[in-house]
Amino acid sequence: MGNSGLIRRDFATPFLKALFARLDGTKPKDIAGVDVRVCDFIQKDGPFPYVQIGVTDQSKLWDCKQEAGIQLLAPIRIWDNQETALGMKNINKIGGEVLTIVTTTDLDLTADGMRVGHYRISGPNGTLPREPNGILSRVISILFFITDTTTVQT
Repeated sequence: MGNSGLIRRDFATPFLKALFARLDGTKPKDIAGVDVRVCDFIQKDGPFPYVQIGVTDQSKLWDCKQEAGIQLLAPIRIWDNQETALGMKNINKIGGEVLTIVTTTDLDLTADGMRVGHYRISGPNGTLPREPNGILSRVISILFFITDTTTVQT
């Protein structure tokens, strides 16, 4: 079959909607036990902390005898503006909750003719240097393998 049928398919939009719904429906909490906002863009002026989701342009189509799909690299970035020690503790706690929320059960993509085959934590991950304006962030990169359930391999 090859990748020709997959190239015209939008995988990122339904994936991001499902990822947002999962994180927004089961909000991660900060160290004070307060729900953390989830968005798909950088909020330069806060309020902090918040979780930013996205998909990179490093997607790769794949196919085999049985199925076809795409690899989507989803960087999830946690932002906070607290002092270094407290901010680090906060973003690490939120990051742990984000990983648990996203990886405990598969994202629901059945209505879009897709399913998450599997995923893996992909580097680089970790705390980034503090921004010039004092904001701290951590990136968790997860590589999702999405199967296209609408194509039949022969």
